[in-house]
Amino acid sequence: RRKIWPRRHGPRDSIEARNQLREASERWTIKQETEMDYILKELQKHFLFTELEPSQLETLVQAFEKVTFAKDQVIIHQGEPGDYFYILFKGSVAFEIDGENVGTTTADHDAPNFVDDAPKAFGEL
Repeated sequence: RRKIWPRRHGPRDSIEARNQLREASERWTIKQETEMDYILKELQKHFLFTELEPSQLETLVQAFEKVTFAKDQVIIHQGEPGDYFYILFKGSVAFEIDGENVGTTTADHDAPNFVDDAPKAFGEL
């Protein structure tokens, strides 16, 4: 897999990062305005993204791709390197640490009256 962000610091790396970002942008999917607003709202709730500029957040929003998981499918295995960041769009997710349930979150972005301010973003850190 290719990483979008450079692994080293320096002028050469910024060129590498731009090239990788350009390649990644070719795979970006078209999103509805409501989807982009939802992703942006969830990113703004997460501590990792509070210092980003609006243009940087917009780039992240565009980079998200929809993926579907089967019921009871494990999305992230504890301790494995984190290479994806997820925002729950519809359904529910249970979080376990060392086999113990430590929480859940639910989302139904398509439901007109669904209101839940709990964070929907997660990933292995």
